[in-house]
Amino acid sequence: GGTLLWMHGLDAAAASLALSDPSGGDSPRPAIALLVALHDLGKACPAYQQFYAGESGNALDGHPRHEAVTAELLKGRVPDWMTDVLRWHHSRWDVSTGG
Repeated sequence: GGTLLWMHGLDAAAASLALSDPSGGDSPRPAIALLVALHDLGKACPAYQQFYAGESGNALDGHPRHEAVTAELLKGRVPDWMTDVLRWHHSRWDVSTGG
């Protein structure tokens, strides 16, 4: 079972477009939808697929970080700020320290 990766990307992008723009003005919604659609692209890499299927041993050893793979795949194809966002989409942001 489960959702196909490309369907997940399109569903997530559609959900991001359905959100209202709190600024009420022009927004980067198309760029955000693109980011959201591509955020899990690295999950298509063979190393991640083997990990996900349980074929790579210990779950913490050598875990292929799909977000890093996504960023590398798109490097030079999208603006640098997009690859930065994609690379860090599972990281925690501490608002008290700004990082």
